[in-house]
Amino acid sequence: NFGWNLGASYVGNEVRKGGFSYGLSLDYFISPNLSFSCSGKWSKINSMPVNAFDIKSKFHQKNYFFSFGFEHLKIATPSYNFIALGGGIYF
Repeated sequence: NFGWNLGASYVGNEVRKGGFSYGLSLDYFISPNLSFSCSGKWSKINSMPVNAFDIKSKFHQKNYFFSFGFEHLKIATPSYNFIALGGGIYF
């Protein structure tokens, strides 16, 4: 699956400003139970970048999944890197 998105981003705390965001996403299923996904989202607030990139693997079982991956965030000058663990339920 390949997709694109348009939306809004918001930075709270002292900034309290929003902006327009756009992005791309990709999901690739290796088998019925295993997939890889990645996405990139770009935005500007106060002429500064607010960007996010993530890549994750997902293990699907019946109507739920577990995920493991990496996230990179750039909010103005600082950059942050995170290990992402998660799960979800399909209804």
